[in-house]
Amino acid sequence: MPTGPTAGRGPPPWSSMDIDGLAVVTPRLVRVPVADLIVEIPALPALAWLTPILAERWTWIVPGLVVDDDELVDRLDDGTITVTQCVDAARLAVTATAGLPWWVAVRLAATGTTRLDIAGALALAGVDALRISLAAWCATVYRVVTEHADPKDRGKLDFELERTPPGVAAAERYDPVKAAAAFDRAFAAQR
Repeated sequence: MPTGPTAGRGPPPWSSMDIDGLAVVTPRLVRVPVADLIVEIPALPALAWLTPILAERWTWIVPGLVVDDDELVDRLDDGTITVTQCVDAARLAVTATAGLPWWVAVRLAATGTTRLDIAGALALAGVDALRISLAAWCATVYRVVTEHADPKDRGKLDFELERTPPGVAAAERYDPVKAAAAFDRAFAAQR
C-alpha cells in the first residue's frame, strides 16, 4: 500500500494510465489458463515478449514460451485445446507480465520499436530489453512519449492507447479494481 503525501489520491496528474507496479520491478513467472489446463511461462525479459508481440504471433507465447508442457502439446494435437484458446491465454499472459491490458502493451511495444525518435531515446537512456520486464519497457516507452506533451495531448494518447480493439469482450475490458478507484475519485471530488 503506497504511503506518503499523495497516497490515496489516484494516479498522478500527468497520466490516467494505471500499471501494476510489481510487474514493473522485475520479470515474473506467469500462470494462465488454457481451457481447463494451467500453464506456466517463466520470468522472461521484455525482449522475449516483444518478439512475438511485434510479429503478431500469439502462439509464439502460448504454447511458444510455455515451460515444457507435454499435456498442452498433446491436447493441441488431439484438438481438445484450440489455437483460439492459446491466443486468449497468450493475451492474458501479456496483460499479466505487462501490468497493462494486452492491447495497451501491444501499442506501446510497437511505438518503442517502430518510431525512430522513441527508439533513439530508449537507446540513449540505456534501456536494455534483455534486462528489464515487459512492464518496465512499456512504462519507459510511455514516459518517453509523454515527457514533453501537454496534459491535453497526454489525455488523447491515453485514450488511443486504452481504446479497446474490436472483438474484445466487455468482461475482458472491465477491471473491478480500476472501476472502484474511479468511483472513489469521483465521489471524493464531489465533497
